[in-house]
Amino acid sequence: MTYIKSLVYIMLIILVSTFITTILHYFNVIGGNLMSVLKLVIPILALFYGGIYIGKNSMKKGYIEGIKLGVLFSLILLIISFFIPDTIKFINQIIYFLIILGSSMFGGMLGINRVKKTTTSE
Repeated sequence: MTYIKSLVYIMLIILVSTFITTILHYFNVIGGNLMSVLKLVIPILALFYGGIYIGKNSMKKGYIEGIKLGVLFSLILLIISFFIPDTIKFINQIIYFLIILGSSMFGGMLGINRVKKTTTSE
């Protein structure tokens, strides 16, 4: 269930950020080069946040939870890319998936450290 919530948060972050940047690009507030960079950075930051979220909700080994989330998201992107021909070259796509995986893994490591440890005192 935490994976579904995390994926929903990731998708919401991506959709809202993309909507805002598209409007800013439409009104010429941001240029084409910055728009290209934002297309890459927005999903990476969203996966980082998703990794933090899933790491906070796991009991141990947040990096493994982050890796699972990154692999799951990468598989979703890979399936979508099969239906959209010639979106990204194969090597670039693999590199991008590895960056996404690393981002969610790092977020999971940070998230597990944000969990408040409760100790019982006698």
